[in-house]
Amino acid sequence: DGVLILGPDPRARTLAADAPCPVQTVGARPDDTWRIVSAQGGVAQIATPDDGLITLRLSVPGRHNVENAACALALAAWCGVPVAQAADRLATFAGVGRRYELRGRAGGVTVIADYAHHPAEITASLAAARERHQGRIVAVFQPHLYSRTRALLQETADALTGADVAIVTEIYAAREPHDPHISGRHVADAVRGTPPQFA
Repeated sequence: DGVLILGPDPRARTLAADAPCPVQTVGARPDDTWRIVSAQGGVAQIATPDDGLITLRLSVPGRHNVENAACALALAAWCGVPVAQAADRLATFAGVGRRYELRGRAGGVTVIADYAHHPAEITASLAAARERHQGRIVAVFQPHLYSRTRALLQETADALTGADVAIVTEIYAAREPHDPHISGRHVADAVRGTPPQFA
């Protein structure tokens, strides 16, 4: 008796075929239920299912945040919240800690902290930085988990090429025992296009 609201991720869209409830899609395709008509500089135009047009003004940067906000708008509307009211509330959302969090500005440098450690998150965060800030983007990245670093090595390296400069530290082990066969050096080499040499 619910609803499944799907963003534009093609893997998520595969869920629609087996959904036991109505499905609403959010994205830029002409057949999406909630269509992102335009999005730039924190302002997005969303076409609603009833052929209306609503403006979203977001304080958080990035296309991924526009997509997330449009999904929240769709859910709020399904719950009975007037679309204009939901859009007004979304405009007040300032983000969450450790996700594109402004840490300071000095000497013309803006420092942003972001917990992105999956390639899709890294890509989204760097794209948001390009959208919001002029100039060079320097990413200081600490890989998270030995197993994830090994499994997503090339995808992580590809994501980091979205920065002008990528500085890679050693891996944060978190809950895993030390693995001497994978290191931050492997990520840095992959960013430079050097095939990884595993011990």
